[in-house]
Amino acid sequence: MGSWELSGSARDFSAAVVLDETQVAAVGEGVDVPGALAAALAADPQAAASFERMAFTHRKEYARWIAEAKRAETRQRRAAQAVEMIRAGKTRS
Repeated sequence: MGSWELSGSARDFSAAVVLDETQVAAVGEGVDVPGALAAALAADPQAAASFERMAFTHRKEYARWIAEAKRAETRQRRAAQAVEMIRAGKTRS
C-alpha cells in the first residue's frame, strides 16, 4: 500500500503523492483521482492547475477512464495521455 499527504487544501497537487495504481486520492468535490493520475498531475503543475479549473464532470471522466484500466501499464499510459490532453484544454466527455 502506498501513502499520500496533502498540504494545505485537498486541491493542492504539489504535495508528495506515493500511491500505487489501485489507490485513489480524494480531490475536491468528491472526485477520486487514481494514483497514476495524481502522480502525473503532481509532476506537472500546469496540467494540475488546468485539471482543477475543469468542471466536476470532466475531472470525473478523466479519473474514470484511467481507473477502469485493468493493467498498470495501461493506467500509466492513460495518465500520461490525460496530462497531455489536459494541458491542451481537451476534455474526455
